[in-house]
Amino acid sequence: MKLTKTISFAFLSGLILLPLQAEQNEKKASTSNDLKVIMNGLLDDTKLLTEGIFLEDFSKIEFASNNIANHPKPSSTTLKKVKSNLAEEMGTFKGFDMQVHNASQEIAKLAPSKDMVKIVSLYHKIIDGCQSCHNQYKSRISNILSKSDNK
Repeated sequence: MKLTKTISFAFLSGLILLPLQAEQNEKKASTSNDLKVIMNGLLDDTKLLTEGIFLEDFSKIEFASNNIANHPKPSSTTLKKVKSNLAEEMGTFKGFDMQVHNASQEIAKLAPSKDMVKIVSLYHKIIDGCQSCHNQYKSRISNILSKSDNK
């Protein structure tokens, strides 16, 4: 009887702890490559911004562009890895981020005025900034971060 209670307790404890362990693993995965999580969030917000533009939904445009402009920042560990590997190219890398940031902020300010011509012009600056950065740095940074995650 005592053995059955011990086995039952161990089984039930495992059922309770499994979701907690899965949550901890998920948090660890998201922090080990936080830049990928941030980029996926930016992709979602860019899709939302695109939808807002096509539907002329200015509240959606304002919301999405604010999200893009104020996206979470990479952890200090990630930034350190990127800075040490990009070295003198860090200014160009940061310039693409600022291009996206500034255009997003401007869109958020313009959304209430419903100035679609200026909004679309700035939207193109966002897309250009993202695509230029990805063309120059995406594979390199992915390699840098995946190597350090595997250590």
